[in-house]
Amino acid sequence: MKSNDKQLRLPGYQQYSVPKGPNSHGSMILVRATIPSSEVKPVHCGDGVEAQTVRIHLANDSLVVYNIYKPPPKRLEAGELLTQATQELVLIAGDFNAHHPTINPTTTMNQDGHHLVINLDDELTIDHFATTTTLRVELLPPPPRPPPRGNTKKANWKLYQDELQKWYSNYEPAEDIDQLNQDLTDAIQHAAEKAIPKTNPTNRHHKDYWFYIDEVREQNHRINTFRRHLRQCPSPEGVKLLRGAVQHARQITQKIREGKWLEWCATFNAHTSLSELWRKLRSATGKLPRVPAHPQPLQEANRWADHFAERSSSAQLPPEIRLHLQQVQLEREVVVRHAIEQTDTTDCLFTIEKRPGKQANTPLLAVMV
Repeated sequence: MKSNDKQLRLPGYQQYSVPKGPNSHGSMILVRATIPSSEVKPVHCGDGVEAQTVRIHLANDSLVVYNIYKPPPKRLEAGELLTQATQELVLIAGDFNAHHPTINPTTTMNQDGHHLVINLDDELTIDHFATTTTLRVELLPPPPRPPPRGNTKKANWKLYQDELQKWYSNYEPAEDIDQLNQDLTDAIQHAAEKAIPKTNPTNRHHKDYWFYIDEVREQNHRINTFRRHLRQCPSPEGVKLLRGAVQHARQITQKIREGKWLEWCATFNAHTSLSELWRKLRSATGKLPRVPAHPQPLQEANRWADHFAERSSSAQLPPEIRLHLQQVQLEREVVVRHAIEQTDTTDCLFTIEKRPGKQANTPLLAVMV
């Protein structure tokens, strides 16, 4: 694996990596960006044994994935790891430097290989071959879209005041302060729903979304605070403070822009496809892809197609109808076979005749109709 100064980025994946160092060979776990995941602290697997752990968040449970590298002279202590595997879903993978003729016929057996063969004889493959494992698990549903916000620019404030006045004229104050607070909150929400229309959700992003992080938001908040203070208490010192805050925010924002831009450019390499290149360029110019109506359109379309095929199958018909269709099918085959065997006047050869006054330099064509 690469060190910290040589970052590797794979689009569409969440990367969890341990960089290569004096006491580390480096490891990496890649999780699709659409799957919720988080890095957790691994249990002790032995002195000098490198372990990396990621928790995959599922619909009703979670899956802990271990990526382990055991150097040849070290000993793997799997007691605590196996105890964790009895309490939750755990997937253990890695390079254990275990040698045995069952794993690789060209190597000699060591103690680690003997231990693996005894416990996992039915699950072993040839050494250093790629392995694909499919786990049938239910993922978390996609996050719901944010609720529509109120469009205060098109609010009917006269209606808002009338709704509150109507509620207040018929309201009898409660003795409990918490109940009074709840009633007032409900009244305000009811008046807002009546008088303030909702905004339509769109796929538009902030123009600076690609570098607009919490630090940039904090700098903008400081500038707005200084401006608010200057409006309330105008003074030369306030103007000086505001200018200093603006200059400092511009410097911070410029560094963040440069860092994000270099990070984005680092995603291009010799293996970047042309379609991926154009997709990134369209994203950089603000032409973002539209969000599909369903988070998994292909799977949903296949599910509906299978459902339609199942519902429209002849197996759904009553038994007497299916029997009648079988009888009719036999009769249809007999009629079609009889029609094929009969001759017709159109079953003959025809040619393209020579036109009068023209030389017959074109070969004759024979076509079977």
